[in-house]
Amino acid sequence: MKNFSKMPCRLAVALILFFIFLAYANSLYNGFVYDDHAYVEENHHIRSLKYFFSYFTDLRTYQGTGHEGQFNVYRPLVTFSFAVDYMINGLNPFIYHLTNLLLHLSVTLLLFFFFCRFTLRYSIAFITALLFTVHPAQIEAVSWISGRGNMLYGMFIVLSLIQFLFFLKKPHWKHGCIISLLYILGLFSKEMALSLLPLLILTYVFCKDRALLMPFIKLMIVLSVLSLGYILIRLQVTGALSQGGYWGGTLKVTFLTMVTVLIRYARLMFFPFRLNVLPDIPLIYSLLNPNFIFSLIAVSAVCIFLMSTRRRNNSVFSVWWVYASLLPVLNIIPIQALYAERFLYIGTAGGMLFLASVFNLINKRMRIMGYLAIICLFCIATVVRNADWKNNIALWESVIRCDPQNARAYNGLGMEALNAGDHKTAHENFKLSHQLDPRNYYTTLNLALTFKMQGDDETFLKMLDNALNTSEGYRPYALHNIGLFLLEKREYTSALNYLKEAVSLDENYANAFNSLGLCYAFLNQEDNAVNAWLTSSSLKGGWKEPLYNIVIFYLQHQNIEKALYYIDYAKKIVQDISIFTELEQSIK
Repeated sequence: MKNFSKMPCRLAVALILFFIFLAYANSLYNGFVYDDHAYVEENHHIRSLKYFFSYFTDLRTYQGTGHEGQFNVYRPLVTFSFAVDYMINGLNPFIYHLTNLLLHLSVTLLLFFFFCRFTLRYSIAFITALLFTVHPAQIEAVSWISGRGNMLYGMFIVLSLIQFLFFLKKPHWKHGCIISLLYILGLFSKEMALSLLPLLILTYVFCKDRALLMPFIKLMIVLSVLSLGYILIRLQVTGALSQGGYWGGTLKVTFLTMVTVLIRYARLMFFPFRLNVLPDIPLIYSLLNPNFIFSLIAVSAVCIFLMSTRRRNNSVFSVWWVYASLLPVLNIIPIQALYAERFLYIGTAGGMLFLASVFNLINKRMRIMGYLAIICLFCIATVVRNADWKNNIALWESVIRCDPQNARAYNGLGMEALNAGDHKTAHENFKLSHQLDPRNYYTTLNLALTFKMQGDDETFLKMLDNALNTSEGYRPYALHNIGLFLLEKREYTSALNYLKEAVSLDENYANAFNSLGLCYAFLNQEDNAVNAWLTSSSLKGGWKEPLYNIVIFYLQHQNIEKALYYIDYAKKIVQDISIFTELEQSIK
């Protein structure tokens, strides 16, 4: 590698620091948005490190409960990082955003170091890192707290790649051990760390200074065994290897659609505008679909060129890098998304290396002007886009600007209006969402609820009955809402049947268990009521409302001894004990 003076290196780091904070400073004051509420704000498991080992064995510690936490997402180190943030400053969003920004900075500097050593071109490595750090497509990973897994796994695999360069020079077992440890940490951060294996093969093939083949093969065998071990652990915890079935119900539809998605990623890489957190990806059912044909020709042309060329330059390496980084999310094993901007986080480094390598072919003056123009454009776009992640309303409105027919965005706006007590606006948004996507029964339930709030019980029950008959996935929610309705009508026996069925279908439905406890209490079934409330509280990591209900139940039955017992129990596991302290003082 060329020797560079300390001043240029320090200047490069200073410029990266300057531009990253210039681009992302306004994200530091954003709030919790989208899945942040389930994964962070309402996730009681991050409020104590006593759950540390559960992060690796219980999905609820990462996902929380409710509709947003039903996917097979296994990222224990992300949960741990949230717990560390909580220890530092509670639920202040600033510290979570600051951690994300520092992680993004770390990944950028590590990529700069890696590309310096790999390309032996200081200027190309610097421009690649600078473009990577301010690229607007990174916002979904950086400005969204729940996107932290992308930076954590990215940090660990880039560290692995740096260590791999040392391994190639001198294949010592210590380097192999460090790479293996970093790989394990990456896997427990996000499953996309599986892309390290193809990236290592790619680096070995293109590296000009590489060791003998046999040490590399031994390392790959070890990492493959670790990959298998991770998959088995993940399977044990999640109960399934995939997050669902193939899109469109068949492997064929998934494959055809993913070919078109690759073109979307290419567009996102070089034209990162009109960003959308809820993209609507049309499924491709026919080989004769024009979009598929065009995408297949383009992807095939690139693959043929890559396979046939004998060149081992940075441009060819960069394209292979993008493909390798996306392998885990190409729905070979089905996941819950066809396409997402955050999936391109590490892949963007390859795209920006390609851009820097191509620009390096033109004259110096034009090259510098081009770099400045792109960096400024990216910075402005990033600052503007960060504002869309300020809160839920801004985020859903940004989706609608890109896609006025997006049903999920209108449902999100409806939820915000409902939480604000604006039932009329909530009803209008839910109604529009339901019209755009009548098959989304989560929206159906929300719309039904607004009919009930307006006093239209008949329509409310009709919609819920329809949901019961047409959607297995949302059946527990429909049953719970009917049960609550019957509770209000004091039809306790009928309500009990609905609530018992709801919790039998979803054993993690904390709200339904709480309602079941109320129903048992009205029926004077003490043991059943207390058991239901205790289950509800434990499902949310010490939820205080069910425990409060137990105390009130015993006070109403003038059983002061048991009331004090559960007050003492609640004070040991609940974060905010003020209400229980007040109850205890009033009793004494």
